[in-house]
Amino acid sequence: MTNAKIKGFKMIDTEIKTARQIQFIQAEKMETVNIIAAGMAHEVKNPLGIILQSVNYLETTIPKEQKPSFEVLRMMKNNIKRIDNIVCALRGLYITELKMAQDDINSILKSSLTLIENTIGLKNIKVVMELERSLPKVLVDIKKIEEVFKNLLLNAIQSMPKGGTLFIRSYLKEMGIIGFRVGRRKLHGDYFELGEKAVVVEIEDTGSGISEANLRRIFDPFFTTKGPRDGIGLGLSMARNIIDLHRGFIEIKSREDKGTRISIILKIEGGQP
Repeated sequence: MTNAKIKGFKMIDTEIKTARQIQFIQAEKMETVNIIAAGMAHEVKNPLGIILQSVNYLETTIPKEQKPSFEVLRMMKNNIKRIDNIVCALRGLYITELKMAQDDINSILKSSLTLIENTIGLKNIKVVMELERSLPKVLVDIKKIEEVFKNLLLNAIQSMPKGGTLFIRSYLKEMGIIGFRVGRRKLHGDYFELGEKAVVVEIEDTGSGISEANLRRIFDPFFTTKGPRDGIGLGLSMARNIIDLHRGFIEIKSREDKGTRISIILKIEGGQP
């Protein structure tokens, strides 16, 4: 082997190690954020309920003729509900237990799609299903995985406000390259061994895509490019947490104005260690 080839292999190995270190640091940071977020949500929930009860009480004491007062109360209730939705999402970030069962990933994909089919019909979006038959069953928390798929499908739909094509794929893949979560070091966070087979789900859209700068922050809690009415930026953080608990991982590839492809890689024998 020539010195040039040896040098090339060393450079590739260094790049892989650097990428893995960055991803592990991000994962550890996210775990800390999730714990703090769950604690904050627990502390906020009770006083928020008391405030809502107080607003409901005021509604019964103020005469209906005082329309400005009623308008203020209505605005207060709407914003309390918005805060409550954020609190519920924060609590959902810190999931520690899964209810595992063997199931067909294609069935879960189809049921997730059914939940949002009305939204798809309204958006003039064509759905292309490319599901590999006879895939091995995966051991997953069906409700949690369904929640992940529904969230990712809705994100894809929202990226195509003028219509487009939504691709949904599933297939079997052999893990043949060392990378994030793939290798021989289980104690260092490798979920998959080289040569191990995994089930892959891809959700791809022909939407607006994600800029390179935003792609680096896509899993950060509360990061969103949507308006305040369309989301609070916790969906992808929650999705990654759920997939990580299954000892799988998510990959996102995107180009501005070219669309986005999200790949979810799941272990066949199931996730929780």
